[in-house]
Amino acid sequence: MKTFKDFKSFILNEDYSRTTISKTDTVEFILQNCQQWFKEIYGKEIKNEKELSTIIIQKRFSLYRGIENDTKYSLVETAINKKLPEDVPLPIHNAIVKAMKELGIETHFSNSLICSNDRMSLRQYLETKVIEPYLVFPIDGYEYVYAEKFSKLYKMIRSTDDIFTLKDIFPNLVLFQKYLELNFKEEELEDRPIVEILHVIPNSQLETVFKVDEYNLQKKYKIKNTGIKNYIFGFKPPIEIMFRQKLFLTDWRPY
Repeated sequence: MKTFKDFKSFILNEDYSRTTISKTDTVEFILQNCQQWFKEIYGKEIKNEKELSTIIIQKRFSLYRGIENDTKYSLVETAINKKLPEDVPLPIHNAIVKAMKELGIETHFSNSLICSNDRMSLRQYLETKVIEPYLVFPIDGYEYVYAEKFSKLYKMIRSTDDIFTLKDIFPNLVLFQKYLELNFKEEELEDRPIVEILHVIPNSQLETVFKVDEYNLQKKYKIKNTGIKNYIFGFKPPIEIMFRQKLFLTDWRPY
């Protein structure tokens, strides 16, 4: 079996700190602590390394998370806890989190660890830094949420041009538009991040302006926290999954 000579393994904790696991204990840890995931995805417990390797190769599904490859930092140090997607204003983020809670979903961007089944995209996650795709195994006791094109929602929030395409989700955006018309010339708003112009809205109005329509959020992005097996093995699209609590990451490979 081909394995990496100096592979690394660790638990990624809720606070983004890392607890290292030795090379010799890696497979044993997976078999002892990740059976909930195997039962959910593969429908059975995995008994040994050979069975683990075989089923991952045959099913051709794995989760990955990109970790910056920087030898200046030790694995036991706390990683940067980047709770928000880049350039997403806190009031909008909080409104989406509140809407997800009202849909009965407690796992969201504020309390989760994100991974993907799209290994190649992780290599392009940062243009100027090397990102290593680590194989991910959710640790027993996890909860998760996923949604079709959910990450695109956050990408569309980052500029004034894009956010106004989301009026079905943010029905009060017309108020935001009025604030902008009063405070900016049209050419001043071109490609301008929302985070830079949010100050025109009084704090007392932020919650009203960025109120989320939960029905349309659910309808458009199909947010789910069950049935991931059918989604994954149905048509295998690239997908980001938000897991609550701990994940096990390793650059060991079963092939």
